[in-house]
Amino acid sequence: MLQKVVDFGKQLFSVMQKLQKHEEDIKEIRRDINQLRQEMNELTRIIERLAFEIQKDRESAARDREIQRLRLENILLRFERGLPPGSKPESGDEA
Repeated sequence: MLQKVVDFGKQLFSVMQKLQKHEEDIKEIRRDINQLRQEMNELTRIIERLAFEIQKDRESAARDREIQRLRLENILLRFERGLPPGSKPESGDEA
């Protein structure tokens, strides 16, 4: 009878050690999960910032292209104003 009590005590002690180890493992896993969440949040912020910068660059490039187009148009208009007016052929000279 005493042997059964001793065996039960050993089993209970073993179960309690395993339980304590599992609780420590769970705490460690929760810490790891929290750290991963923080890293994921940081990566999300970085990606959002990059997306914002890309959009800003696209808008800036579109603005620059429009400015270049307007400058070219102005250059062409100034050039056309500098040319002498075209002469119209007279009706008698066409033969």
